[in-house]
Amino acid sequence: MSEQNNTFNEEGRLLQTEYAIKKVSQAGTIMGLVCTDGVVLFGLNFSKTLHKEKIYMLTPETYCAVGGLFGDANMLIKKARISGVRAKEWLCGESKTKFIVKSISFAQNFNTRKVNGRPYGVSFLLTGYDDKYVLYSVDPSGTINNWKAWAIGMDETAINQTLRNEFKEEMSMEEGVVFLLSCFKKAKEVNLEMAEKMEILLFTKEEKKFMDVSDIKQKLKDIGVKI
Repeated sequence: MSEQNNTFNEEGRLLQTEYAIKKVSQAGTIMGLVCTDGVVLFGLNFSKTLHKEKIYMLTPETYCAVGGLFGDANMLIKKARISGVRAKEWLCGESKTKFIVKSISFAQNFNTRKVNGRPYGVSFLLTGYDDKYVLYSVDPSGTINNWKAWAIGMDETAINQTLRNEFKEEMSMEEGVVFLLSCFKKAKEVNLEMAEKMEILLFTKEEKKFMDVSDIKQKLKDIGVKI
C-alpha cells in the first residue's frame, strides 16, 4: 500500500499523519501555561522578525500559538476566524473557545480522510476563557487535549518532562513567564539575542498583551542568561 495514502497500513498506522506530527516536532517551540490570573503563550521564531508569526488572535476572546507549516497554519487560522464569527451569531454572544477548537480539529481530521489529500502539517495551542482559563492543543490528526501546561515543537519532550515535574498550581502570570523560560532554558542553550525571536502573550479576560523584547531580555537575565 502506498505511503501517500491516508489509510491504515498493515501495522494499523496512518503514516502520513505520523509524518505530519513528526514535522511539527521540528518546528519552532510553542508553549502554554494556565496561571491563576490568566494564560501565558510563548512562541519561538527561527529568525528575528518584526511581525508576529507564532501567536495570533482568532477572536477577541481566543488566541492561539502555532507550530509547523506557515501556509497550513494560515489556512486553518482563516477557518477558525470564520467559525468564531459564526459562533457569535449562533450562540448570541461571546464565542466559546471550545467551539473554535472543535472547528480546527474537524478541519485537521477531515484532511486525514480526504482522498488524494494530506494532513495539515501544523499543531495549535489555543487559549481563552470559558468560565475559567483554558488551554487546548490540536495536532495534525485532529486530536484535542486540555492542558495546564504544554509544549509543542523542537525540544518538546525535554520541556514537557520539566513542565510535568515542576508545575505548580498556584502560579501568577509573572511567575509563569519565568517558569516557562526556565523550562525552555533547561532543554536548550539560550542567549539574550534569542529574546528578539520570542513572542510572549499575557492573556487575561480584560487584556491581551505581548511582552516587549526588553522585558523578555530582563526575564532571561533573571534566570541567569548572560550573553
